[in-house]
Amino acid sequence: MPTADGRTFSDVSLGFVTFTVEGRTVHLEPIQQTDGTLGFLFRDQTSRSTTYGAGIELIAPAPSNGIHASGTVTLDFNNAHNPPCAYTGYATCPIPPKDNQLNVSIPAGEKRYHP
Repeated sequence: MPTADGRTFSDVSLGFVTFTVEGRTVHLEPIQQTDGTLGFLFRDQTSRSTTYGAGIELIAPAPSNGIHASGTVTLDFNNAHNPPCAYTGYATCPIPPKDNQLNVSIPAGEKRYHP
């Protein structure tokens, strides 16, 4: 995964979460957090206007059947938040992977920060 300062880091793919928005099926690929939750870094069509342009992050509980089996994941986009780089030039944030750049709008979560 590339970062805003040109570095990259890698992580093991856990698979993806599939859901429907605006009548279209989309999916997001998570990163497992150190506490076992799932982190989703994504961009959607609101990134062009109302949310942070580089992308926002959503933390969700692990799947109902654990990480290594199919299960249900609850995605509450109202809890999506700006990464640290939205507030300061001293933080570097990862850029959402191509598969997490959605062609739908998810009008929820924290809005763009304007100092």
